[in-house]
Amino acid sequence: MIERVSAPPRHGIIPVEADADSAPYWSALAENRLQLPRCSRCQHTWSPPSPRCPHCGAEEHGWRELDGHGRVYSWVVVHRPMDEAFAAEGPYTIAVVELDDADGARLVGRLLGPPEQPVTAGAAVRTVVYDVGGQSLPGFVADASSTTGSPTLQGTREGNPA
Repeated sequence: MIERVSAPPRHGIIPVEADADSAPYWSALAENRLQLPRCSRCQHTWSPPSPRCPHCGAEEHGWRELDGHGRVYSWVVVHRPMDEAFAAEGPYTIAVVELDDADGARLVGRLLGPPEQPVTAGAAVRTVVYDVGGQSLPGFVADASSTTGSPTLQGTREGNPA
């Protein structure tokens, strides 16, 4: 089970349109669980959910429950939202996180925490769930329980200096 947290204040939403491939993912999030497709042939786990394994092309797959721990792979700080649903927000950070127990699968979501919190490539995070407009969404918070090494690149929410 992953933790459920309060949504960020003034959080907009573009409603999710779950399809046959992604419905189990969204249903699991609503139950405070993170699960991704896992190929029955090559055992590769991937995200986002799709009808075929992106590694070997097989259609047969099941679902694998994950603990949600991972590392920041990349991020973007949104200062000027492109959609009106998010006009009152900002700046906010969207992170791409490589999940530790998912064969390199990456998950996208909001990095939750104080705006002044530094963002660092390789930083340990854990997945959480929060609700906006009745929709459960994935987010990430710093993982204080991680005992692995330090990050290799540094930046802040204001940008990643060269």
